[in-house]
This record gives sequence, structure tokens and C-alpha cells, in this order.
Amino acid sequence: MNNRENSEKMFYRLRSLKSIFEYKELENQEIYFAPLDELSDPMEGFRNLVFKGDKIVWKNLFDIT
Repeated sequence: MNNRENSEKMFYRLRSLKSIFEYKELENQEIYFAPLDELSDPMEGFRNLVFKGDKIVWKNLFDIT
């Protein structure tokens, strides 16, 4: 696997320790994401998501039981 393939499968966030403790992300098992209007990079809000699945997978994705 080359670096490009590997980087496309990873997510990362740069956060200071102060911010992690201030929002209690570890204690609450939550991740804070800033609203889009607070982001400095115009591509940070860009989403290129592809969901591949058959009819059963699509049905189960939206099944709330």
C-alpha cells in the first residue's frame, strides 16, 4: 500500500491538549467539530463520500429499530 492509498483511509485532527481537556472529549467520549463558518481552509467542509452497498445494505443503513 503506497502513502496515497494509506492517507485516503485515515482521518486525523490536530488539537491541543488544552482543547481536548476543555471540551472533555476523552471523559465524554465525544469529538468536537467546529462549525463550517469557523474553519479557515475552504476545503475543510468538503465531503466526498461514497456509500457502496446493495439493496439490503441501504435498507439497513436507514433502519431505526
